[in-house]
Amino acid sequence: MIFKQDLVLSTRDVVLKTLASDTIDSFTSLAADKKIWQHAKYALEQPDIFRQRWFNKALCQMQAGTRWPFAIECAQELVGSSSYYDIDSERKCLNIGYTWYHPKFWGTYLNSTVKLLLLTYAFETAKYHSVGFSVDKKNQRSCAAMRKLGIKKIGMSLKRNSVIFALTKDEWPTIKIHLQNISQTKEGAMNE
Repeated sequence: MIFKQDLVLSTRDVVLKTLASDTIDSFTSLAADKKIWQHAKYALEQPDIFRQRWFNKALCQMQAGTRWPFAIECAQELVGSSSYYDIDSERKCLNIGYTWYHPKFWGTYLNSTVKLLLLTYAFETAKYHSVGFSVDKKNQRSCAAMRKLGIKKIGMSLKRNSVIFALTKDEWPTIKIHLQNISQTKEGAMNE
């Protein structure tokens, strides 16, 4: 496995740290805003549901090696989470998702910076060949964010009712420059 418990990805004031069990209370408080979960299957703004359906699930999937969740901090403040998931180390492909931010960070440079960090690690350190993103088709904010990041739509998943976006290692250098430009202007894409 290419992920270690102490994995930290960072740039400027944005830091991604491997999700730790001792952050459950902080995450539960942060996740209480109903706007975050308007496209979710469950009422994750409710503390008990969030703990069971999101937080504990993320830790179990991490233990199983199928997901690597991160706590995201901006200016030393916990602001949300994103994950690698559907990790296939043999085929060298994975997905990025389970991403959410507190609404006060929607429409800022945060999303583009987080994607830059995650993609840089996936392509340049872990040497993966492709990265996918699955976005609920009703979530127009996230679909618009993916387009703004320059990541191509490649299809639809009827099973998940999702729009599928993907990026290959050959496309990465161009997208990387684009993400660096967005992140530097601090006017990044909206919430995924």
